Amino acid sequence: MYDAPEKDGPRLALAARLTDAGDPRGEFITLQMNRRAGKVTKREQDLEKEHGRAWLGEIEGLLEKDVVFERGLVAEATVVGGTSGGWYYRVLPTGAGTQREWSTLRRLTLAGHESPGLLSGARTQRIPELFEVGRGHLNELLKGPARPQLLRLELANARQRSAHTGESDVLSSKLPEKFPSLESLQIGARADGIPGVEKLVERLPNLRELAVGSAEPELIELVALARRRKLEKVHSLGLTDFTFTLSTGVLEIAFNGIIHPKQASIAEETLANARDLGITRVLVRVPPRAKIEPDAKGRPAKIKRRSESLPLCPILEVVESLGLKCEFDVAK
Repeated sequence: MYDAPEKDGPRLALAARLTDAGDPRGEFITLQMNRRAGKVTKREQDLEKEHGRAWLGEIEGLLEKDVVFERGLVAEATVVGGTSGGWYYRVLPTGAGTQREWSTLRRLTLAGHESPGLLSGARTQRIPELFEVGRGHLNELLKGPARPQLLRLELANARQRSAHTGESDVLSSKLPEKFPSLESLQIGARADGIPGVEKLVERLPNLRELAVGSAEPELIELVALARRRKLEKVHSLGLTDFTFTLSTGVLEIAFNGIIHPKQASIAEETLANARDLGITRVLVRVPPRAKIEPDAKGRPAKIKRRSESLPLCPILEVVESLGLKCEFDVAK
């Protein structure tokens, strides 16, 4: 099961044996295998709440609480800890990244933490999606063997212009040969701008989604690159994030950190410069714990969160000038 996590047979066989032995994990695996994309039952939720942490096995103490189980085994997880206080991932007596429970993970989030040796383990080398990979882990990955099974890589702190400063040459020379199958990539801003990004992209033939941090390159340049390289989706990351899906023409706008009028100005300017992109729909994502306050006529006037405020009128005016209506997605 751990050697071939993509196969259903071993999981179903394990579920049958556990059920016969009266182990509730057998029922849990069976419930998840049967529902797939269907509705989660209360019984499944109750079993996970009561036994979920124990079912993480040896790596239980290394993971945050937000783990996701799929087909009965852990599929998504975040490494516990943080570097702000000098705390590092602790290595278990059996070694770093060698525990069998890592084998079923589809996505691992490092949250920018430094976890020496974790990604070099025999089991963690197979994980296809790595999120919030910090500088230490990036260097560890680039010094290690090629990982053709890595499909998605997101570097930490990509919105900061200083993220991975001085490592652009390393990325350009080693990233494609180390991760030749990448389908999605998130990187920080590069000193050589769009030409440097394109040199990197042209050596990743399977790439379909690209996110680039800070104001360089701007959205219009990023979309032009995407069209040349036949990408499906691009993200321009910064104080204000922009996501453009080429097949549908949908532009998504999201605001990061403290809500501030400057973010509205960035959105207004970007929209004004993006008239020729073929935008068909504009979707504004309202940040968590924020709400939309209307004006006297009931139209959206601002996004408000406690003392933070962002005016919507400049954005709405540009959207209307494009002949479109602005839609809002309020985070729960």
